[in-house]
Amino acid sequence: MALLALEAVQTDIGQFHILQDVSLAVPEGGVTVLLGRNGAGKTTTLKTIMGLTPAKAGAVTFRGSDIARMAPHQIARLGLGYVPEDRGVFTQLSVEENLRVAARGRDLRRKDRRLDKVFELFPDLRTAWKRRAGNLSGGQQQMLAVARGLINENALLLIDEPSKGLAPVVVEHLAAALRQIAKQATVLLVEQNFALAAAIGDHYSIIDDGRTVRQGEMTDLIKDAELKQKYLGVAS
Repeated sequence: MALLALEAVQTDIGQFHILQDVSLAVPEGGVTVLLGRNGAGKTTTLKTIMGLTPAKAGAVTFRGSDIARMAPHQIARLGLGYVPEDRGVFTQLSVEENLRVAARGRDLRRKDRRLDKVFELFPDLRTAWKRRAGNLSGGQQQMLAVARGLINENALLLIDEPSKGLAPVVVEHLAAALRQIAKQATVLLVEQNFALAAAIGDHYSIIDDGRTVRQGEMTDLIKDAELKQKYLGVAS
């Protein structure tokens, strides 16, 4: 059984029919990458999973239970963490305060095991512990956004476009961190940078115009030049 599954999901935003038939399965463990051109419906898919843009039709199941009609806070409590495309950090709060807010009421202490893991992955956050998030670099803000998803015992992390706007050296650091994260939590990743997706993805699902068109093993997609060109615009 897949950890997360979507079956024939349809989602509207206002008068726009964004998701028309999205079906995908996210196996437990590793990284599943959600791919597609700009406007295909990838971000809406993540928001639908989290209940932020509820599905009009279809099924969304997590560990076999239907979550399609649940509120976002209820879904989060089941063990789903969400890192939005815009990072979603509180710029007026410090790194410490951002993580405390994300910790779902836990007493976040310096010797907290989850906090130790965050510092191991992102040592910059230890240095910037008391700094306001708004004063961090773009790369550091992205580290903080991911750290907010890690600070709880989440079984699944939904991460939207983490490499967007970041320098190549920061993307390399982020890729290494995501590989480590995938050893302790399942990751569903939306990513336009195909090189990054190919480097860390185990499985893939392609969405085109609000519909799932293909899914499978990332190693197979890497070798399929025609499929990459048709749906992703990636040249061989």
